[in-house]
Amino acid sequence: MILLPIYLQNIRGFSPLQSGKLMLPGAILMGIMSPVTGAIFDRIGARWLSVIGLLIMVVTTWEFTRLTESTAYMTLLINYTVRMLGMSLLMMPIQTAGLNQLPQRLNAHGTAMSNTLRMISGSIGTAILVTVMSALSSSRLTTLVASEGIKVTNKAEMLAVGNQATIYGINSAFIIATLLSVAALILAFFIKNTNAQDAQPHQQPVNSKQGQTVASSS
Repeated sequence: MILLPIYLQNIRGFSPLQSGKLMLPGAILMGIMSPVTGAIFDRIGARWLSVIGLLIMVVTTWEFTRLTESTAYMTLLINYTVRMLGMSLLMMPIQTAGLNQLPQRLNAHGTAMSNTLRMISGSIGTAILVTVMSALSSSRLTTLVASEGIKVTNKAEMLAVGNQATIYGINSAFIIATLLSVAALILAFFIKNTNAQDAQPHQQPVNSKQGQTVASSS
């Protein structure tokens, strides 16, 4: 959600409105899928929902590692929308399954801690990916200018190699994101498959509606 608008607006020249339209179907799909995912979670628990969602995330994130200056707008829209489908299968089930491991007296603390860690982790992840993109783009630009003997006063050629370098940096950042998704996929197989019906007697189970509320608030 950070890297794609940079690519769309800085490289492809799309307006902010066009970038927003590309991301809109994915956001709508997440809203539609929220109650559907909740109903499935109540039946099968979080593990397989998470595995399926992360498989989708791995594939679609990898697709974003192959961006070029001519990648079709519709291809980007479909890939991003499918990626958000995978995300919709992840957020609420994992949050709810985690809370279901806690005794009732710790639910409030667990929710607060989970939301805080998600915000911190999101900020750290964004910083890492943007740093990777910036560093590799700069390095690539220097290499291209030197190897092709481009004069820095030639604005047209500098713009062309600058776009190539930026795309290289964005693709590299998406490679890192893909590796993180693969790591999450491996960890998903170790999720305890606890749903609202499986919670222990001394616990107050968190149902799918509560999980949706928590996920939405974060």
